[in-house]
Amino acid sequence: MALTMDKILLHGYCWGNAFWYASRGLCRVYDPLMVIGWFRPPVETHLKASDLELYNVRTDGWCLISLAASLLVLSRAYSRGGINRSYSKAFIAVSIFHHITTMMGAYQHYKLDSHYTKAMWIGVWVNAFLTAVGGIVLGGLGSDSVSRQKIA
Repeated sequence: MALTMDKILLHGYCWGNAFWYASRGLCRVYDPLMVIGWFRPPVETHLKASDLELYNVRTDGWCLISLAASLLVLSRAYSRGGINRSYSKAFIAVSIFHHITTMMGAYQHYKLDSHYTKAMWIGVWVNAFLTAVGGIVLGGLGSDSVSRQKIA
């Protein structure tokens, strides 16, 4: 199969997001207490983590790892054949929606001095970055002149 700009954009997006989700997921599975500490507002640092919190963080970690694996499978499936631009654009639009809603949730803590943590900073600005990258990829997949160019 010829390498096209569609494939480069979609693979780059899938692999980049898979790396982001996998790194977040592995942190949650490996050390849920550390992650709870990242997200706990400064006014609540004295609280002890409950079993339910640990369960939720670990479960979220495995879900993120599953999402990362799904992205890699999707990327590989497209490399076997042509890119269906409608499905690719729909997938990226859903991914952008996820980044925007996650960013909005993090912003609710980011804006408050009593709840600000570095995790909330990351939640706002990395998701803003991923939203912008998704928009660029979505625009590239929508452009006939750019998307179907064969790369030597």
